[in-house]
Amino acid sequence: MTIDEFLTNVRRIQAADPRYRLGATARTATATASGWSSARFAAAADSGAASTAQTGRRATPCTT
Repeated sequence: MTIDEFLTNVRRIQAADPRYRLGATARTATATASGWSSARFAAAADSGAASTAQTGRRATPCTT
């Protein structure tokens, strides 16, 4: 399973579960208030996923 397939599954589960809706609304409001449009947020998330897919590791190294 690729990261894209995994994230698609997570989003599908979250969309179907009403417990996640408030959190998504709060995140969107916070991102908008801080100047992050949903397009910029999605682009940043896609960039991170692409970086992880290319290198096989996270963009920011684990410090533990």
